Amino acid sequence: MENQNKKDDKFMTDKQKNYIEGLLSDKRISNKYEDYRQYVKQVLQSDCVMTLQHASNIIENLKNIIEFNKAMQKCRSGNDNSSDNISNENIVTEHIE
Repeated sequence: MENQNKKDDKFMTDKQKNYIEGLLSDKRISNKYEDYRQYVKQVLQSDCVMTLQHASNIIENLKNIIEFNKAMQKCRSGNDNSSDNISNENIVTEHIE
């Protein structure tokens, strides 16, 4: 239990902060997520203390948003060359079964 508390006491590094700021400026994050982007920017600029886990969660969220937006853009542009695209019909069928 003591080791877990020591692990939780580690704080976000400058490298992580810079990486998050870079992700926030990524143009592939659509305007739909602007509220989240602004929220994260405010947290980074505030005196709030973020742990390594907080930073990792934010990084993962931003990466997921970017990946999702890339996939949606690819789908909208009609570029369905990859086999990992799932049609709406497959999604409905999977939920019914």
